[in-house]
Amino acid sequence: MSEIAENCCHAGSNESVARLLQAAEVACLASGKKLTPLRKNTLAALAASRAPLGAYDLLHRLNENTATPLAPAAVYRALNFWEKLGFAHRIASDKTWMVCTGEAHGDNGTINSESGGETSEGFLICRECGHAHEFSDISLQNRVPEIAAGHRFAFLSARIQIEGLCPSCAATK
Repeated sequence: MSEIAENCCHAGSNESVARLLQAAEVACLASGKKLTPLRKNTLAALAASRAPLGAYDLLHRLNENTATPLAPAAVYRALNFWEKLGFAHRIASDKTWMVCTGEAHGDNGTINSESGGETSEGFLICRECGHAHEFSDISLQNRVPEIAAGHRFAFLSARIQIEGLCPSCAATK
């Protein structure tokens, strides 16, 4: 993973997006990968969004500022690129992506549980506004492999997703 945890927060200001893009540039240089305009714009669009975005939402946003329309496959490649570098997470349940805040994991993008497996990030997702927050709770992370073992299930990894209302939406109910 990158230095995002210390340098950026999800859906932040122009300043935090700029810090994220700087960290991404450093990570690309360190890994020998190119920071193409599409990759940069894809990450910037994710970072500017309060809620996770689907590939076609991103495609629409990116195509607003280009003379030549992008193909969906190009956006998917850019998203996969950022996911592999640890700058984005895919939320499988609704096929969206969000910028990694780095809050929930270490250098390789996962939390190693005490039982030897590894669990991926956890997410709190607001059903009202769509805001997603990455979290970590080591006691919960360690309990997942125990549950799997109790069912004689060979645990490999888990993504925990909790749906509810964010503080802003809960206050209006």
